[in-house]
Amino acid sequence: MKKIIIWLLAIGLISGIAVYFFVFYYGAKHEDPLKSEQMVSVDAKDLFSQYELNEVSANKLYLGKVIKVSGDISDIQLDKNRYTISYATNGVMGTVLCEMDTLENPKVKSLIIGSKVVIAGFCNGINMDVYLDRCKLAE
Repeated sequence: MKKIIIWLLAIGLISGIAVYFFVFYYGAKHEDPLKSEQMVSVDAKDLFSQYELNEVSANKLYLGKVIKVSGDISDIQLDKNRYTISYATNGVMGTVLCEMDTLENPKVKSLIIGSKVVIAGFCNGINMDVYLDRCKLAE
C-alpha cells in the first residue's frame, strides 16, 4: 500500500511540474508583433479591399505575418477583459478586427472612436472580417 501511495505522489508531483512549465514558460511565450523584422504596413481600407477582391492572393501577402494596420477606429468592444478594435473600411459586410493583447488594456481605454490608430498584429485571414490577433498599439 505504501508503494502505491509513493508512486501516486511521484506521478502527481511530476504532472504538476509539467503543467506549471507548460502554462508559465512554454504556453505564455509568443512573439511580440512590434519586434518583428518582417512587418508589412497597410491601410485598413486597402487590407480589407484586397481580401474582398482576391482572398487567395491576399493570404499569400498577409496570412500568418505581422502587419501594421493604420486607419480610423469604428468600434471598440470589451469582452472578458480583452478589447477588440474595429477599423472603418469601405466594406459592406465586414471590417478589420484587431483583438488586442491584454497588456494593452490601459492604452486602449483612452482611445476614442473615430480617431486614427496604428496597430500591429498577426493576420489570421478573412471570415467575413479580416482578423488580427495578439495586437499591440504601434504608435
